[in-house]
Amino acid sequence: PDRSKIANELGLRSEMLINLDQIHSNKIIKVEKLSNFIPSKADGMVTNRFGIGLCILTADCAPILLSDCKSGVIGAVHAGWRGALAGITIQIIQSMIDIGAKRSQITACIGPCISQKNYEVDPDFKIMFTKNSEKNKDFFVKKGNEKFLFDLPNYLRNSLQKEKIQQVNLINICTYEEVNDFYSYRRSFHENENCPLRNISVIRQ
Repeated sequence: PDRSKIANELGLRSEMLINLDQIHSNKIIKVEKLSNFIPSKADGMVTNRFGIGLCILTADCAPILLSDCKSGVIGAVHAGWRGALAGITIQIIQSMIDIGAKRSQITACIGPCISQKNYEVDPDFKIMFTKNSEKNKDFFVKKGNEKFLFDLPNYLRNSLQKEKIQQVNLINICTYEEVNDFYSYRRSFHENENCPLRNISVIRQ
């Protein structure tokens, strides 16, 4: 992504846009200083410093941007299935509360990611999500040949709602389908192509 262009659109200098070394985890860090890149392996960030842009890179995983405008706290998450299963939504909410946010004031937006009809998974994948909660079967639809379709965005929305986040906005745009506008790891894999580029989602206070 063109960092300079993005920063300019947000009224920031490029060094005020913070990236992570994303590792498909549930780890969240607190951003307290300006630096293009936080040398930390994590998949979420929170800050209460004005003028910092939190950047998440995705290519089918879901970007989640969160804000408590009244308390001046923002958060950003890279949520793939591993992070979702590991409870990254729980971690980001608690991390925001730890630096001054109030649960009742947090709003969240789940950005473009792969849709259920394009997210085919194996039975073992479903078992990982349902062994501790049978209710999670609602996010799977059976497909032929012992396959299932997983609804990542609505699983994440449900996870946030269980954390008492009252306003969760879901942008229903599928990265797999929108060929001209979004990068998709799975689409590239199906087309036997590399997918070195990523979509970027940014939130700033």
